[in-house]
Amino acid sequence: MQIRCQDLYEAVWIKPVRTLAKEWGLSDVGLAKVCRRYDIPLPPLGHWAKVAVGRGMKRPPLTGNPDVQITFDGNPSLKKTQLSEQGKTKLLPALAAVATAAAVDTPERLAKWTQKTAKALSKKADPTGILSCWKESFRVSVSELQKSRAVNLLNTVETALSAAGMKWEVDEKRHHVVGKMHGETISFDLRERYKQTEHVEKHPTSAWLDKKTYSFQFHGDLTIRIEGYFEGRKSWSDGKTQRIDDNLPEIIEGMLAAAEALRKRTLDFEEQRRRWAEEARVRGEKERIAREEKAFLDATLKEAEDWIQANKIRQYTTHLRALISEHKIELTEVGMQWLSKMDEAARKHDPALRRLSL
Repeated sequence: MQIRCQDLYEAVWIKPVRTLAKEWGLSDVGLAKVCRRYDIPLPPLGHWAKVAVGRGMKRPPLTGNPDVQITFDGNPSLKKTQLSEQGKTKLLPALAAVATAAAVDTPERLAKWTQKTAKALSKKADPTGILSCWKESFRVSVSELQKSRAVNLLNTVETALSAAGMKWEVDEKRHHVVGKMHGETISFDLRERYKQTEHVEKHPTSAWLDKKTYSFQFHGDLTIRIEGYFEGRKSWSDGKTQRIDDNLPEIIEGMLAAAEALRKRTLDFEEQRRRWAEEARVRGEKERIAREEKAFLDATLKEAEDWIQANKIRQYTTHLRALISEHKIELTEVGMQWLSKMDEAARKHDPALRRLSL
């Protein structure tokens, strides 16, 4: 999607950003960031409530370039990542295993880690009514009514992805079950949406002694969400007309695509680190050469200064000898020794003689 900066400016002052984002398939946070990037002023908090009563604020002027074309790619987390040819090959046995997993009718026939998860969910729910598990099992948080459905979903996911070559293990850091493929970790959870309501029992005299309790209303809507930063779809949720049970082939494909995307991200980062290391090496080599050149120049200038000083000594002693000869001065033993020391000092101080080993 492309839109002129001026047109986007007009749009965000006609409709709320959240409404526009929903219409355009974007996130409202992302749309607001784009507006700030292109210096498009946004309506302040409370603006649309004032508009509803006829008191909206006046638009500030557009400070950005009105003719700039802005491109939106949509929400990357909702994009379907295309599998590689190798991934498509792995997908075929995975999809075939979906039907096998759906036919499981006894707990004993569940896949290994789904069995452990089902056992963990068989415990009594906590006071909120939530059944949850994560240690040495899949991460799950559902109500009693959705427990059986959650187990069936997990069994299908584990069975299908195992057929595609994914290995399952308990992660040392996370302590819950994760998938391993292409050297990458696929960590996901299965949760049920709920609404939390606060109830306050007022204390007759002191507000800080008010008693607060909470009730939870479960909606029966489940979400599978993949953890991690990568480009591609990361979550699937029950909708008004379709359940994630009906989207299992897409979820299986999405998890395989996530493994490939995470691997690509790892390889890209390793390549970036190699580039950084090479750039650092080149930069270090240039700095080393520069240091050596500076050291050479400093040493050469020092030698030149020493040479100048040595010549000054020679010039001085030559001048003294000329005066002695001109005035026919008879030097004492001390005077002669002093002139000899001056000659020796000039010789020792002369870097040219040292440089040429003369």
